[in-house]
Amino acid sequence: MRKAVAWLIILMMIVPTSMISANSPEYVTLELLEDVPLKHENWGTMTLLKGTTIYGQAENDGYLVQYYNDHVDLNNEMVKVVETGVTDDYAQYEEQTYLQEVVSEKQVIVSKSGEELGHIASQEELYYVEGNRNTIQIGNKMFHVKPDESASNEGTSGKQAEESGSEEASETKGSSTPEKPSSTEDSNVEEAPNTNQQKTVVEEEQEGEPSKEVSVADASNVQSEDVSASAAPEVNSTEVTFEETDVFEVTSSYINVYVRENGSLTSVGRLEQGEIFERTADYGSWHKLRVGNQTAYVWAPATKAVANEGALSTTNTVGNREVLIVEDAPIFATSNPKSDLYVGILSKGTEVTYLSKESGMYKVNVGNREVYLEEEYITEPFVNSDAYFKVNQDNVGLYERTGEGLVAIGQLENGEVYQRVASYGSWHKVKVGSKVAFVWARATSPVEKPNVPFTNEAGSLKATLVSDASVYDNSSGSLEYIGELQEGTEMSYISKFGNWYKVNFNNRTAYIYGSAVKTSFTKADSYFRVDTDNVTLYESDGGQLTSIGKLSKGQVYERLGQTGGWHRVRVGNDIGYVWASATSPASGGTNSYISNVGSLQGELVSDVTVYDNSSGKLVEIGVLYKGMELAYLEKVGSWYKVNFNNRVGYVYKSGVKENFAGDYFRVTNNHTTLYKRENGSLKEVGQLQNNTVYKRVADYGSWHKIRIGKTTGYIWENATEPSSKADMRSEQQQKSTGIRFSINQDVTVYDNSSGSLKPIGTLWSGEQYNMVSTSGAWVEVDYLNKKGYIYKPALSIQSIDLVNPNKTYSYQQMRTDLYELRNSYPDLVELITIGKSEDGRELFALKLGKGKEEVMFNGSHHAREHMTTNVLMEMIDQYASSYTKNQSFDGYPTRTILNETSMWFVPMLNPDGVTLVQQGYRSANNSSAVLALNGFSYDFSSWKANINGVDLNRQYPADWANIRNNASGPTYKNYKGRAPLTESEARALYDFTYQHDFQTTVAYHSSGEIIYWYFNQPSSTYSRDLRLANQVSDITGYSLVAAKPNPSGGGYTDWFVQDKRLPGLTIEISPYTYEQPVPQKYWSRIWRQNRSIGLFIAEEVTER
Repeated sequence: MRKAVAWLIILMMIVPTSMISANSPEYVTLELLEDVPLKHENWGTMTLLKGTTIYGQAENDGYLVQYYNDHVDLNNEMVKVVETGVTDDYAQYEEQTYLQEVVSEKQVIVSKSGEELGHIASQEELYYVEGNRNTIQIGNKMFHVKPDESASNEGTSGKQAEESGSEEASETKGSSTPEKPSSTEDSNVEEAPNTNQQKTVVEEEQEGEPSKEVSVADASNVQSEDVSASAAPEVNSTEVTFEETDVFEVTSSYINVYVRENGSLTSVGRLEQGEIFERTADYGSWHKLRVGNQTAYVWAPATKAVANEGALSTTNTVGNREVLIVEDAPIFATSNPKSDLYVGILSKGTEVTYLSKESGMYKVNVGNREVYLEEEYITEPFVNSDAYFKVNQDNVGLYERTGEGLVAIGQLENGEVYQRVASYGSWHKVKVGSKVAFVWARATSPVEKPNVPFTNEAGSLKATLVSDASVYDNSSGSLEYIGELQEGTEMSYISKFGNWYKVNFNNRTAYIYGSAVKTSFTKADSYFRVDTDNVTLYESDGGQLTSIGKLSKGQVYERLGQTGGWHRVRVGNDIGYVWASATSPASGGTNSYISNVGSLQGELVSDVTVYDNSSGKLVEIGVLYKGMELAYLEKVGSWYKVNFNNRVGYVYKSGVKENFAGDYFRVTNNHTTLYKRENGSLKEVGQLQNNTVYKRVADYGSWHKIRIGKTTGYIWENATEPSSKADMRSEQQQKSTGIRFSINQDVTVYDNSSGSLKPIGTLWSGEQYNMVSTSGAWVEVDYLNKKGYIYKPALSIQSIDLVNPNKTYSYQQMRTDLYELRNSYPDLVELITIGKSEDGRELFALKLGKGKEEVMFNGSHHAREHMTTNVLMEMIDQYASSYTKNQSFDGYPTRTILNETSMWFVPMLNPDGVTLVQQGYRSANNSSAVLALNGFSYDFSSWKANINGVDLNRQYPADWANIRNNASGPTYKNYKGRAPLTESEARALYDFTYQHDFQTTVAYHSSGEIIYWYFNQPSSTYSRDLRLANQVSDITGYSLVAAKPNPSGGGYTDWFVQDKRLPGLTIEISPYTYEQPVPQKYWSRIWRQNRSIGLFIAEEVTER
């Protein structure tokens, strides 16, 4: 006997993680309490016998049991738990790709020991992994499958009978006794009956192949009805026989159509008298014919052969989509059921494949004839590739799975089409927003994609339905009801349009009206609307929430974020909390929002109403309670402007007591007096301008402590109110200098920040204050931290020494003093940087004077000679003071000279070396390298070079190649470097010199009290330079170094004399100090010798 085997690849069906996953309940061992048929629409049917044990997982009121790549549900009446957990026979579930076989004979399921545990009936589907035909995995256990031996034996006997009796079989075609198809239904060999004794249908069934559907009465009907109308028809010589044709006509009033199920015949319908069909084979007393893709049987004696000369248009196509007949379905010859061309019936429960579907009619193959079934009698099972389904019943439920099982969340509209995301047993898995839901598949049928909008977008915005909500499609331009979602359903939505929410409803683009929706908040939501009355506003006090006010229903506020179920909001400079469930997300609208909280402080002395005034009228937006500390932005008339949940709010003044928590205050009284403390009492020294904002230094009880210059003053607090930095114009950023002025008459102090002078107060005569700077006819003063300006003619400027040269003078002290000098004399002094040292320190140059002619002085080329910086800094200080007082200095008219000449000073060219001498090797960036250059000695007092061990006064391009006494490499002195100008300090001074037109330069060095002036001058400049050197010698008392041929070069003034052909002097101060810094004891002597040199050099240029 040849097996009929159908092969196909079965794609993996993935068990949903929500059902069987790592987080699911643990496995238990189940014992079957009865024979249990396991049936799955995609994976066929098998039966497991009572007593068989398998594994499962508890699920609601039953158990989930693994079934191929999916699962089946068993209820508690079918099984009992015999053990928790798994043992050695547990087989871990793994997704597989299966082959399918429709078995032609019964298969038994056995254990490893051979015990029969179940069976798969003939014509059912067996799924197996390629190469492993005899093993299946069910209930997380491995079982063997083999043919039923008893069935095989019977089949062998039948085959032998067929083989021996084929000749007799051909003679039984005319028999009037119906014979049932044997189990060898696919054999091409006809059944051979016993010719001596004809068997009835009942007798055949009793011989081992009983049918549930064909009873004794059915058998008589087969004989009486199928045969009676055509029993023993006479055949004349012109009649067509079945040896000539396979087309037959039904001759009885009707004829039953059978299929073989589980070894028995089952009626699946009937054919009407007079209708013509085509058989596929002769089968003894039966015709084999097609009903869809099934092989069916009709009783041959109830038919007659007819010639098919255009009488029947036949087809061999059967279709591959299967439908289920849910009510006895009439079969029509055409697609118009009103034509009454009725050809038969297919019975309820019959499964049949169809060819096509159109206008509510299914085209099927019955007896190789294209006939039609009405849609209302049919349900169409789904296959994995079906993406869309149509609802065929009213009120089809939409469910979600919870810990309590399936819970209804809505319903679908009859006739509407939706998209599913997967099949799930008898359910469609669908999407509602971002959640997975389920629809009962049997209430639907598969369809092609309709012309309505679908979407995969779920939306990330959250909402809860506060009432049942109708769901609408709007693709046609009008609202069409397509379903409903129930109150309490939580879901996501895509967007909001006006009062409508756009949602994903079973992948349909749909809309829900806003009245049914309460939206949830996301991180992106910045605003909320209050939905209920008197929503409380809280603050956190030591971990406890304390009510501080309430919000008005319908108002929209800005939130800072969310903590749990609470909005975080801004109230003044405090963080408040609002219960989110009493609100809903909103847009900012047209309200006025701010982020500034204000620095002014007050205390609420009563409950106060907060108003919005953005519309031009007062609208209540909330209440703040008595006792709250309130930060406010400003006072506007009788109102305080506050930040209320980032809304601009206003509180009436009667409920607020102001606090001076900040440093800014506004004068509220005319002629508010300014005091200073003198001899233990307060003395009036001026008045402040009304409605002007100032900054105090500190709180002093009932007084503001303030500052004028470097003088401390006091203002009575009650004559002021708190203000903010935002209202403070022209805040003073510069410190007052050491220069003081006396007030000769009462003066007005002005603000000039707007470009015009506005009075901000007065100072009375007889007082002295420190100034910030001078500018033209005005003196700038720090007036209660405001930039104030006083007319200079009403003042007397007093000088004070800014530089203290009588000490070891560091680079940091020099830097501080240079800025102080610039700030004190802004019209006279200019400060710049000309480069940086090798260790990154700034190299400063200061200009003193306003003239066009320029001279330049530099000091500290050599590290240990830092006393030269003291000389130059003191010159700047004294000359500037003399200029400001319009006095002469050592007989030189300072103001005249500095108006005609500009004196440039580079006080410290070698700051790294100076700092190394004064502070040691740790001051260097690369301290270990410097220590090595010094022979690992910590004593750097003799150090002359820069930080790289290069002598800066041997770096200039003046006969550099012939410098005498050059060290062989970097060291503390005399190394000229690899080439001229390799060191950043020398390069900076060289470039700076070329950027200016200096008429004379002076380089200060130490020691020896001598003057170098000669470097190969030509005769044309020799006399001029010698005359200037002699004049300097006369002033200082220092000796001139004699002019000698071929002097050693490389020095700064050597290069200047050589390249510029102008005077350049190197002045060595102090007695000889034997490779050590100049002792401080020599300072007075040095200053006395050099104090007027700068003015002399500057004046000499103008007279040259």
